[in-house]
Amino acid sequence: MSSLCGECLKPRIIYYAQYVLTPSEKISVERAKESADYVCGASLLPVNNELHAKIYVRVGLECNSPIETSYYSSNLSLPLICYYCGSFNAERDTELLKCVTPLCQECKKTEPPMTRMPYKFFSLTLDYLF
Repeated sequence: MSSLCGECLKPRIIYYAQYVLTPSEKISVERAKESADYVCGASLLPVNNELHAKIYVRVGLECNSPIETSYYSSNLSLPLICYYCGSFNAERDTELLKCVTPLCQECKKTEPPMTRMPYKFFSLTLDYLF
């Protein structure tokens, strides 16, 4: 589940605090999302809402923050969007196998792709340390 920022239009992931929402609570969250204007860095729900303690978005995010990497690793079938600007014309670089995040053509020119270290390198580093 995600919510769009009213200013930058980037999706922000809604997290559940070790809790599974009932169908009626999911409907309540959807209604709250529709009735309130969420912006990056703010709480999704008001403090007096009964679900305020059960769900949250990351309040440290700003509109200039990239899309959270958990957006791409979720199993929610969310559309592929650019990691930096949130545009829908993004694609993953198939030549760079360790590339995690998709980028649009504009961001490919100015921003580096978010990558991860290969598993082999990580395991070798751990062997060296111990």
